[in-house]
Amino acid sequence: MNDVRTAVLLSIQRALLGNLGTHVRLVTCQWSKHDIKVRAVFDGEIPEDEADAMSVAETEMMADFPDYDVSLTFERCDTPHDIPRKADEYAVFRRFEN
Repeated sequence: MNDVRTAVLLSIQRALLGNLGTHVRLVTCQWSKHDIKVRAVFDGEIPEDEADAMSVAETEMMADFPDYDVSLTFERCDTPHDIPRKADEYAVFRRFEN
């Protein structure tokens, strides 16, 4: 499972390059034998262009993992509220906030 962990984390970080908007507060991922789940948490309304860019990242991950069900979900959690985290999630991006 460690090889999968490395592959997933590197894939999502590569996919996020150039596709991460300024409204994104946090991106997490989790995986199992057959699926990879990515969660993007936004501050404020989710701009259509940023949602589209994140969908491009999702498609790039799908190409990396054709045997997995890759899914991306969007959530809204405005600052200064704490973002709820799940125990089995790995954070791959977290925006600096004062």
